[in-house]
Amino acid sequence: MMRILASVIAVWLFIGLSMPAAKSDMALPDIEKRLFKSDMLRADFRQEKNLRALSRPLVSHGKLLFVAGEGVLWQVTEPYVMSVLMKPEEIVEWNGEGEVRRVDTAANPVLSALTEIFLAILSGDTQFLEQHFELSPTASDSGWQLDLRPKSKALNAIVSNIRLFGDRFVEEVQVNEAKGDTTSLQFSEFNVEPFELNEIENIPFAQ
Repeated sequence: MMRILASVIAVWLFIGLSMPAAKSDMALPDIEKRLFKSDMLRADFRQEKNLRALSRPLVSHGKLLFVAGEGVLWQVTEPYVMSVLMKPEEIVEWNGEGEVRRVDTAANPVLSALTEIFLAILSGDTQFLEQHFELSPTASDSGWQLDLRPKSKALNAIVSNIRLFGDRFVEEVQVNEAKGDTTSLQFSEFNVEPFELNEIENIPFAQ
């Protein structure tokens, strides 16, 4: 479960365009006004995970594909090949050999809550987000920053806090897990077009 969480935690992406930010305090509505929601987003990502048991971080690279109403597809390309599709009802994982692992979110209350939160953020449902996290938005030199702290004991047992940085898009996500491990994700090469899946992209969503 934690490997899946580490792979998809980065779906804490607000999708949109913004105006230049001044360095000052801001409220959540100020960030919301900046966002131009899109039904589809493609991006590259770099993930660096620091485990207390390891002396060196684990670094991976890949591509993200978000489709509103369908889910989020993470395709890891380096240093191994793996795909993770997060849908409202389940999470599907494919390894490099094509073997499939499915996790029914309904059978796991914590995973179900995390999935609902991830998809709520992608759809711009900030009211749902505020039900689960204490939000602290501020302005930064290059845009805005949003800190999230879980309200429930169940979520706090997994994640102690999450910090988002961005301007036109969320460009970096820092995740501090309750056990002391940390994950940093950086995003680049954002693209909201084309608005339809191509034949290859449609394959995992159709399964």
